Amino acid sequence: MLIITIAVLLSVVGLYLYSLRRPREWLAELDKKEHKLYFLYPMAEMILSESVLHKLLQSDREITDSIKALKVTSKPEKEQRLYEYSKVALVIAVLSLFAVLSFFAMLDGQSAMLLKDGSYLTRPEYGEGSNRARLDVTLEGTAPKEGGKKDDKLTKQITLEIAERIYTDEELDQLFEQGKEYILDHVLESNERLEEIDQNLNFCKTIPDTGITVTWEPEDNTLIQSDGTVLNGELTIEQKTSVTATLSYGERRTNLCIYLKILPRRYSEEEKLNQNLSEELKKADQSSKHERHFKLPINLDDYRLTWREETNSTGGTFVILGILLAVVLWYARDYEIKNQMKRRKEQLLIDYPE
Repeated sequence: MLIITIAVLLSVVGLYLYSLRRPREWLAELDKKEHKLYFLYPMAEMILSESVLHKLLQSDREITDSIKALKVTSKPEKEQRLYEYSKVALVIAVLSLFAVLSFFAMLDGQSAMLLKDGSYLTRPEYGEGSNRARLDVTLEGTAPKEGGKKDDKLTKQITLEIAERIYTDEELDQLFEQGKEYILDHVLESNERLEEIDQNLNFCKTIPDTGITVTWEPEDNTLIQSDGTVLNGELTIEQKTSVTATLSYGERRTNLCIYLKILPRRYSEEEKLNQNLSEELKKADQSSKHERHFKLPINLDDYRLTWREETNSTGGTFVILGILLAVVLWYARDYEIKNQMKRRKEQLLIDYPE
């Protein structure tokens, strides 16, 4: 079917190019808005002139008479001819469009087919999971039975579950090594070296395009969590630790132990100020918890602190809404007066018509 579709498309293209071999002056005079498929009219003209289609269209007197009545023109033959061209061009356009759609659909179907050469099924690649194939199988006897007759054909449909391809031991050993390299290349995230860890780590869950999964087991969960979060906010000195990445594929496992040195967290200037402010507020709270007032600090490092309580801004909102409503009512009153005057004039016209 794919070959037939390609042949149809090539035929349409060939006929179209052949129809353009000589110029047609009448084509330039057409209203392009009315005749949207005008570019196919030369091809339609050639088809009509080389086939009996023109005579068939001419034989429908009802259509011919209707065209003459609707198209008040001095050249009814021209209108009839353009009508025939438009019908043929529309058919060409529709058939060509669906032929193109059919071509791409068949190509997609061919690429998605699992059965190759009539007896080979394509397995999914590594990590793609299993696939399902629905096949029609025909059973036909090859050896004649008694009387010299062969068994009748038997056709049935079966569904097969096709498991993904499994790595050989050699391939898997190589992929495990590549997976370890991938982990070491990506685990640092924004850190610079394994000996200077002060930001979160990147603990990947899989090795891309391999089907290999990765699980992580930190040596000390108080320093590193299993998702790669580094807990160094309370550290005052560096700490040595390690984390083990386990690479798994099916029943095969291999481990990668990574040794790390966790540094105390490096705070930005703003973070330091916030931390110091929190500590000062805690001290002030503790020192005055038996008193009626809580004294806020007015100095912090090289900064002077000014405190201001947030106030409820609802009052200001009401003022703005009041102003807007007043403006609306101002113009609404004028609108009401104008409507009353309009209704009065209309009533006067009803009561005292001229």
